[in-house]
Amino acid sequence: MKKLLVAAAMLVTVLSAKAADGTIDFTSQGNQIFDVNGTTALSGSSFLAQLAYGTVGANPSTFTAIGNPAPFLTGGGAGFWDPTGQGIVTATGAAGGSQVAVVVRAWTAASGSFTAATTAAGAKWGVSSPLTITLGNPSGTPPTTPADISGIASFHLTQNASVPEPSTIALGLLGAGALALRRRK
Repeated sequence: MKKLLVAAAMLVTVLSAKAADGTIDFTSQGNQIFDVNGTTALSGSSFLAQLAYGTVGANPSTFTAIGNPAPFLTGGGAGFWDPTGQGIVTATGAAGGSQVAVVVRAWTAASGSFTAATTAAGAKWGVSSPLTITLGNPSGTPPTTPADISGIASFHLTQNASVPEPSTIALGLLGAGALALRRRK
């Protein structure tokens, strides 16, 4: 009976190690991220960056965001996100040692979230090309280090079309109405 319990405990340990979530080093940086013009590097807290992961070959719009959105560095670090407080992030549901695709998403902080930025009038946003990595496995034997994302390619943001404010539209209609009345006389 004792041998059976020991064997069961070993099996549970092995299975839990294989099922451990994989890790990614969010402090590793890819290439710079640029504003819409393609030359000005993103800088400061008016822009945010976040890592997202998914199945290799899947559409990046279906990827799962991980970690917290991070502002960008300033000065000589412009174009790179500030990983302070992030460090190692966990890809929940993706086993350590497995391959996944990762992207970096960037957007204007005023939009709130990346999803909101993709549809908000005048908002700026962008997504890197997917990078295939092998997740770190902290529970493996031996444990492996978190995945490095320094291969993320440089990209620049796009900007959604601006929609006139309702007051601008109202003034335009009022002016058109005044012209129509004047023409009538």
